[in-house]
Amino acid sequence: MSKKIVFVCGSPGAGKSSVIGGISSNGYKIVNVGNLMEEVAQKNGYAKDRDEIRFVSKEHYDELQVIAFKMISEMEGNIVLDTHATVEQNGRYMPGITFGKAAHLKGLAAFIYIDALTQDIESRRKDDRTRRRENERPELVDVQREINMSILSACSTYLDLPFYVIFNERGKLESSVNELKVHLKEIFGV
Repeated sequence: MSKKIVFVCGSPGAGKSSVIGGISSNGYKIVNVGNLMEEVAQKNGYAKDRDEIRFVSKEHYDELQVIAFKMISEMEGNIVLDTHATVEQNGRYMPGITFGKAAHLKGLAAFIYIDALTQDIESRRKDDRTRRRENERPELVDVQREINMSILSACSTYLDLPFYVIFNERGKLESSVNELKVHLKEIFGV
């Protein structure tokens, strides 16, 4: 069996990490790209924590992504990436993946986008005390969603890889987790 990588993302507050957390006992390796980037950023003195990565220069951001993607490509087994299609800071959207950077993810097999209602995203962001999140106007949440979907759609088309969307409705986490399991079984073949 060959190794495969699935790029799973969603707008901050869509519940992506909660959905991914529901598959942790299924034998897939779950890797949080932001955590890898944070580790390298701290080591190189670019940022003190994960939330500061949004404020580093484009050059440092690109460097962190490439290093993280290379680290992931060296890992064994089927991998589910917990990551973002974009990272936003004051209207600047840094892509979570580009055509060029995708080349560093050996075995990339599919993209999955986890989405939610705008009001659910707003509520989850407001309630999340583990991260520094801005309280954004609903239209800005919608803009980020459109940018995210555009980036993933373009990458999916360019790389000729499938693109799945899971809608994580408030109060229906188990249903979203089950949908992710079905997609991963199809992608990984196990």
